[in-house]
Amino acid sequence: KREEALAYYAKENGMTPPRAILDLLHQADVAGREAPYLERRLLDLDTAALFAEFSTLTNLIEVANTGALRQTATAAALKGGGRRGIPDVTKLASTKDLLSAITLLDSNEPMLKNLNEMVLSELPEVHEGEDESELSLHKLAMKAAVHLPGIREKSFTRLSEIAETAPSEKYRQAAMVAMNSLPYAEWPKGFDQYAVAAKIDPQKLAFGKEVYFKEQLCATCHQPNGMGMNPAYPPLSESPWVNGDPERFIRIALNGLQGGVRVNGKDYNSAMAPLGALLTDEEAAAVLTYVRTSFGNLSTEIDKELVAKVRNETKDRKKLWTAKELLGDQLTEEEMETMLPDSSGAADSQRQFVKMWTLQDFDGNLGGGSPGRGKEIFVAAGCVDCHAVRGEGNKVGPELTKVSSKYRGQKLLQQILEPSAEINEEFASELVETVDEEMFTGLVLKEDSDSISILANPTNPEDLTVIAKADIVSRRPGTLSSMPTGLLIMFEREEILDLLAYLEKGGAE
Repeated sequence: KREEALAYYAKENGMTPPRAILDLLHQADVAGREAPYLERRLLDLDTAALFAEFSTLTNLIEVANTGALRQTATAAALKGGGRRGIPDVTKLASTKDLLSAITLLDSNEPMLKNLNEMVLSELPEVHEGEDESELSLHKLAMKAAVHLPGIREKSFTRLSEIAETAPSEKYRQAAMVAMNSLPYAEWPKGFDQYAVAAKIDPQKLAFGKEVYFKEQLCATCHQPNGMGMNPAYPPLSESPWVNGDPERFIRIALNGLQGGVRVNGKDYNSAMAPLGALLTDEEAAAVLTYVRTSFGNLSTEIDKELVAKVRNETKDRKKLWTAKELLGDQLTEEEMETMLPDSSGAADSQRQFVKMWTLQDFDGNLGGGSPGRGKEIFVAAGCVDCHAVRGEGNKVGPELTKVSSKYRGQKLLQQILEPSAEINEEFASELVETVDEEMFTGLVLKEDSDSISILANPTNPEDLTVIAKADIVSRRPGTLSSMPTGLLIMFEREEILDLLAYLEKGGAE
């Protein structure tokens, strides 16, 4: 149907199909709409068709509002212009857009060989001390380099040097990630020692990603980009808890964690619910492997047999783990400094895990709660960090004084236990991907012609991330609420009914 519509548009407007695609792409760009089908269709055109539209493509590079269209137009112009067109394209497109465009092209495109030296020149010199501000650009260059067959062996040689000798750990890790982005079957010989994620079954990683984004699991708290929410939920990116002992990581996933952890010099204090009852051994192995090989991580695979072993060893455990328990008594000085939070000794005085509550646990009468005690739970559970009742609290999320006019009883309880079941449009999050492959999710609080300001962490309303629109590859509505699940896992059933009574009374005690 899309092809029929495209053919009809071209005929009605007296255009060739390639010109019709470009015209529609420009219209979508002006209207602020994404058009991934048309972008793919443009890159599927043969070289002759793109050569005929070379001047239109170069003009589109200059006027495009979105990074995605600018990079697609750059890739199409490189493909159509061939060797003769490279100078014109490189004058118009930024280095970021050029490197991103290269990764969009088929690796067999003959003209790619003419870009070899440009790509190699963007790889950092490993003995000069890398500039951290250039890391995102160099990541793109590394990725482009390994996907160009004409310089693949030379690229792997250079990247292996970076992985071994770069002064910056971030650069060493980025080089490893770039090499492992290429399917292992396409690796040049002699670099097996650097293959980690490349040897993992892609279907397992895809399945793990699917599990990661399921309701009540990982993405709601740790975010789609794995960067967490300070000060409650720790980042998964470059975390020693993720990349360290695989059995320890499995224990956390199956049995939960309380008392906090330290990651990258910061302490995170929220409890993690046990997921053992929600995940099969296969699901747990897939999602933990996905996490250990995503978000800049590059650790070994976890198999379902190891999950089954740890599950059997901990089947009688009723309590959540603490960081100190998991690290053991023989702590090294490095573990003390990088993994153990200052608050770890206070875990015993904190609330203990009660239950991963579901709606089915509350069948029947939901009355009898105390609004006065419910106000205390509203504060203790962290609701006040995002919501206000009678003017008390924050207004990052919906104001709840009159929430009972829309939701009561079971329906109101569902909003608390399953926040993604129905998301208020005014507070719906967006998922934003940038040209350097970073993912951001949160509420878009400000937007103008040049940038958007996104709030990833509702508990810290001052911490806005500003993203230039020129750097945005895609924007789409988030399917998960910015309100985390599992907020009430440390509270008794009666306390939850108290909270419900407080909200239904609109804050009246």
